[in-house]
Amino acid sequence: MVMGILHSRYLNDLGRGATFKEISKSIVEKIAVPAPPLEVQDKFISFIDQIDKSKLVLQKALENLVGKV
Repeated sequence: MVMGILHSRYLNDLGRGATFKEISKSIVEKIAVPAPPLEVQDKFISFIDQIDKSKLVLQKALENLVGKV
């Protein structure tokens, strides 16, 4: 979604300049970036943490298995 905003005509229209369009810091600071509620963000973080833990367990198991071969 953010990449869609970055490549959008909206930002192109905000830019100033003929050859190379620039967007001022003050304009960028005014752009609203949608974000999910904190509760959803927290659930996502917990989900990613669990994936990381599972990945670590699998990596250790694989190393153990390879060490036995």
